[in-house]
Amino acid sequence: YDCGQITGSTIIVVGACTAVIPTLIHPSGSHVLWYSCLIFWAANVPNALSSVCKEYALKGTCVLDVMYLTMWVGLFQTGFGFAFIPLQALPGFGGFPLAGLGSNLWDGILCTIGHNPFLDDDCAGYQPAIFLSGYVVINFAYNVLGLFLTKHGSATLASIAYTLQIPFTNVLFSICSIMGSDCEPFTVWSGTGLGLVLGGFCVHAYFEHRNEQRTKVVLRERRSLLGINSEDDPDAGVGWYHSKLPDFTIGRKADPLDIIDTRARAYNDGTLDLASTV
Repeated sequence: YDCGQITGSTIIVVGACTAVIPTLIHPSGSHVLWYSCLIFWAANVPNALSSVCKEYALKGTCVLDVMYLTMWVGLFQTGFGFAFIPLQALPGFGGFPLAGLGSNLWDGILCTIGHNPFLDDDCAGYQPAIFLSGYVVINFAYNVLGLFLTKHGSATLASIAYTLQIPFTNVLFSICSIMGSDCEPFTVWSGTGLGLVLGGFCVHAYFEHRNEQRTKVVLRERRSLLGINSEDDPDAGVGWYHSKLPDFTIGRKADPLDIIDTRARAYNDGTLDLASTV
């Protein structure tokens, strides 16, 4: 990462922190558990690993389709989701008795289709089904667009784009027609945070795009030394070179540009049979 990308990321962090200042100064009546915040923060570690793995799957040697990857991610999430249902019996995860988990799930289904499981419920009509379906559609679009951003940008760019949620959420919370009695005021902190996050995202995206274009130019020029027709695969990425060229840098992480230079020199010296390897 160059200075421009680091600067953009720093601006985003400052903007995200600025957007939550009103919440810290004037907390709501609900009690916040510090260990809950710590667990939520620690969840960023596996989430980051997941993003890196997705980027490798979408842009590596075996390029996957976004919808294909989405299908498998959804299947695994569904399986693990049902497998972890018994955890809701633990006090910190809900405290529901194991014997009542099945009936609780059935009550949720009844509410979704417009029936009140209990007298004080408000599940009549089609509103629960509409809200649930709307959430599923929005969540699906959210994840698919994130994968497209990872595929055509990077996992870092997608993660930075997700930080836009904080200031935009503050904006939505300030719309009384949506939030009703829970409407929150839109303060100067919210506006400043929104502006900083948007500006930081634009800065980071600009420098990342510039670096990618420079890398493509260098790769295309060095590929020409191997006699590879650029029209065959003009936008081949780093993963393409890893699949075509062996690692000549034993003992350290392979740099695709170094590998291409090594093979180009070997080809020029007459010690590499290009036709048998490419």
